[in-house]
Amino acid sequence: MQRAGFGMWLLVFLSLSLIQLPRLGFAQERARLRVSTLFIGSSLLPFWIAKDQGYFARAGVDVELIGMQSNLSTSALLAGEVDTIFGTPQVPLQVMSSKGMPNFVAIAAWASSSEHWMVVNPAIKSIKELDGKVLATSRPKSADHGYALTMLERNGVDTRRVTFLSTGGQAGRVAAIESGRVMGSVVNRYYALLLRRKGFNSIERLERADYPFPPSVFVVAREILQTKRAALRSLFIGLIEGTKRLKSDKELSLKLIRRTCGSTMRKLSTPPTKMA
Repeated sequence: MQRAGFGMWLLVFLSLSLIQLPRLGFAQERARLRVSTLFIGSSLLPFWIAKDQGYFARAGVDVELIGMQSNLSTSALLAGEVDTIFGTPQVPLQVMSSKGMPNFVAIAAWASSSEHWMVVNPAIKSIKELDGKVLATSRPKSADHGYALTMLERNGVDTRRVTFLSTGGQAGRVAAIESGRVMGSVVNRYYALLLRRKGFNSIERLERADYPFPPSVFVVAREILQTKRAALRSLFIGLIEGTKRLKSDKELSLKLIRRTCGSTMRKLSTPPTKMA
């Protein structure tokens, strides 16, 4: 579960003249937005709070959260099956910078106090020493893979000379580091602290003052930006209200974490129904 540290909001709208938008009347039928989320964890608390407390509804929008992986989410946005993607920026931004790029635009960025560290074997003292080494990643093109590539590239390491071994989630990557199968991996603050206590080195943090890196972005198709401006505006109004409530109501946050994550785990553990 990702740590919810909401230090600040950066809502950077590209070609989104929100000030000129009319307010949605309460008597009007609410617009609907399908939001693809790339993870399930406490970082989604503002969404959960805004839905539970009716902030979205009062702002004039019905929000449906749909969890799916990065690649599927991008395909769903291309197909018009979702209205916006919210999640780690690697895959959407990679697609947006490719040849024949789709008509996507990033409309906002979510900044938090989360931290991602490159933690390595005690024998490694700097990023440059990872040249030619093996690093653990959850899977190709995952968020942690992208974070590792970013740190290697900004330190002048040729990423083609680094081998990435898929070892699963953070617990699997930590186990791979401890066993010596790999020289390091990118993990969050919690796992970085655990590894440091065992003598491993945290040699670089992804987020730096001179290198801001939003953990999550909102990406939409330009057509949606034009046709659902008011709904997008209402989405962010609800999220801002949800974030305010998050900071002041710990009990509500814990209740929603238990309810939402518990429900998700029950669904994942339920065996599929056999067809007659």
